[in-house]
Amino acid sequence: MRTAAAVLLLALFAVQSVVAGGDSLRARGRERPLSLALERRDDGLQSADGSIAFDVLESYRQGAMSKYAQNAAIISQNKALAANGTAMLAKRGQEALTYYGGATPLWYGTVQIGTPPQSFRLFFDTSSSDLLVPSYICNSLTCRGKKRLDYRPSADATAKSTNKTVYTYFTDGSQATGTLLQDTVTAAGLTVTQQDVVAMDSLPSAIGGRITDGVMGLAYRALSAAYSYSFPFTAYHQGAQPVFGLSLSRLPGKSELVVGGYNRARLAGSPDYYAVGYSPNSQFLDYIQISQGVPTLSGQPALYDRVPMIFDSTTPTIIAPPAYAAEFWSYVPSAQAINSTYWSYDCASPPAVGLAFTRAATKVYPIAAQDFNLGTLPGNSSRCIGALLGQNLGVGNAFIVGDVFFKSNYFILDFKQNRIGVAPQRGF
Repeated sequence: MRTAAAVLLLALFAVQSVVAGGDSLRARGRERPLSLALERRDDGLQSADGSIAFDVLESYRQGAMSKYAQNAAIISQNKALAANGTAMLAKRGQEALTYYGGATPLWYGTVQIGTPPQSFRLFFDTSSSDLLVPSYICNSLTCRGKKRLDYRPSADATAKSTNKTVYTYFTDGSQATGTLLQDTVTAAGLTVTQQDVVAMDSLPSAIGGRITDGVMGLAYRALSAAYSYSFPFTAYHQGAQPVFGLSLSRLPGKSELVVGGYNRARLAGSPDYYAVGYSPNSQFLDYIQISQGVPTLSGQPALYDRVPMIFDSTTPTIIAPPAYAAEFWSYVPSAQAINSTYWSYDCASPPAVGLAFTRAATKVYPIAAQDFNLGTLPGNSSRCIGALLGQNLGVGNAFIVGDVFFKSNYFILDFKQNRIGVAPQRGF
């Protein structure tokens, strides 16, 4: 079961790539980083009067529940198979995927697949690993507005079928099959060969109305139902540096993904590095996570425990187990619980929220007040809905850290040294 979250955030996004040699890895005609402009999409989270659209917020929450339930199944499946060696993993003929069908997806841009290149509008997910696009076989109404990958030899000279069928399960209860391919993929001028691609035979109606065609996961292999390397890892194996950097911003033209490096100009100071953490009872890295995190208020810890924090670029909020969410909000003087999931606070006195990633919590990374405010309570413009929610997602005591954090802080993954770099963003 494969998960690809589909939740929308705000921004105009650019992707840059750094090439580090290799015949199969190339930046066509240019040595410096290349950029790809991505489109801004309104998530509909706020109504015209600034009040929260709870139906949209609920779709995010429901989507996260499904995403992490399916991710747990993927991790369990890969752990069981890995006990018999990676050779067995490579022999699987059927893979189960879940493509989350929640609200409209987030930052997206054009990626080319195949030879000659076929262009797809994809969004980028730090908490999944597969590259999924519709197949030319898909003739349903939901696929008619999508770009579909034609991997027949007459249309794509570099596509190679693995003869593996992928069973794709969607969160609306529908099921589809897809074909696992290897093909040439180009993002922002950076080209890799033999990248695993899942070509889906159908799409549910929840996805058909979206502007994007599919998803490009960026995370570790253990989160791939096909046990595939994501694009940055494939690029590394073909000559790029084992790093990507992510900058999200509410300002046009300020967001980017850098594959093979990171953009120092976007950092306000040098990054601090933290070891990538392991999920409980796992010997494999799966989520991009830090083991010792804590939310802060006015620079002070707002939680007694230190908890894992999973970075998810397709989630607009921070999601915590309900007991931890309640503990955090107990430190906010004006906080009022709407239910066990949502809290409001006095808009005139917004809390100064941040995250720290060590037990001592000596270094705090702030979250901008305007990002922490999801919108006002309908019928009461003096009460704002906070971006830290309570929901059990089946990831133990971990927090899910979404774009509310990314929009204020630059994010780096060095997957050779398995460390996460964080620094406040410059001019976010």
